[in-house]
Amino acid sequence: MAVGCQTSVKLGDIMTIGKAYAFFDCPASRAKIEAELPDIRMLTKTPQEMELYLAEGTGYMGVDAWVRGDTRLMEVVEDARRAGFRYSMETALPDASDRRAADELAAVMNNAYTNPNLWNGEGGFRGGIVFRGSLFSRAFGRYVSRD
Repeated sequence: MAVGCQTSVKLGDIMTIGKAYAFFDCPASRAKIEAELPDIRMLTKTPQEMELYLAEGTGYMGVDAWVRGDTRLMEVVEDARRAGFRYSMETALPDASDRRAADELAAVMNNAYTNPNLWNGEGGFRGGIVFRGSLFSRAFGRYVSRD
């Protein structure tokens, strides 16, 4: 599997899968977040084919990056672990760039933050979203923060 995007054969074409990663804090439990995600996705109007993977902590993502040999993602995951983020979320969006996946993930996170069942209005949002820079950007191959 290529670093930064997966490839699969689709009727003889190569299909890219955009990926992005969020690290964030939320006072709600993982079970509560997972229960609210279908409604959040509906409000956000995310593409049906977009996959979301929620994990408590960064352990799963770190192991996944290690297995794939993605040392740059391992560095990002380690930074998130040191920052003490409670949750991590990965998105995979077929036929999309990593930037588009990051934009879709940001929309999900924005709707999650305004969901009163997840945030009680105390404090601001603490978190961030990263994606791999594209071939035509200065950040090619590096993970960059989505602003």
